[in-house]
Amino acid sequence: MKKTLLKHCFSLLLLMLIVLYVATGCKSKKSIFEQDTNIKDSLRNELFESYKKEVNKKVADSIAKILPIIKTGDKNCDSICNEKCNELLEQANFYKQSGDNNYKLLFDKHKRLLSFTANLEETISEFQTKKEIKERHFVRTVKITTKVPVKFIPFWVQVLAWLGGIFCIFLAWRFGRIFI
Repeated sequence: MKKTLLKHCFSLLLLMLIVLYVATGCKSKKSIFEQDTNIKDSLRNELFESYKKEVNKKVADSIAKILPIIKTGDKNCDSICNEKCNELLEQANFYKQSGDNNYKLLFDKHKRLLSFTANLEETISEFQTKKEIKERHFVRTVKITTKVPVKFIPFWVQVLAWLGGIFCIFLAWRFGRIFI
């Protein structure tokens, strides 16, 4: 009887130690701390425009040149050449007008004078240049995950559990002395 009681006391003591170990060893799941970091998306458009305006002043110009008579030494050849030259130069006479601008080329047969006259009004030249810069930045979300352990049992509960276990061992030892 004493041996069976002793076996039961040690079994009870072993069971209490297992329960005590399980009670102090159990923890809750580790909590997970997540942090999201956003990298922003931005779009940048830049447009550079330059405008240049040139104004040319009014131009009135003329030139005149006296053409000499052709002299080769042969009067027949000279008269034919001079006559053909005069005929061709008279056909080249012209007068052109466009808006306020005009051009004139005249040949005077009697004075043998070739003259050119140009009257140009002021002109405006406009230059415009465009330069466009496009940049795009994308958003990216980065998740940072860290695990933070959280204990389920507070310290004072652990101390009381150990004191209870020690007390159970003491009681088992005491019962073992009395009944053995």
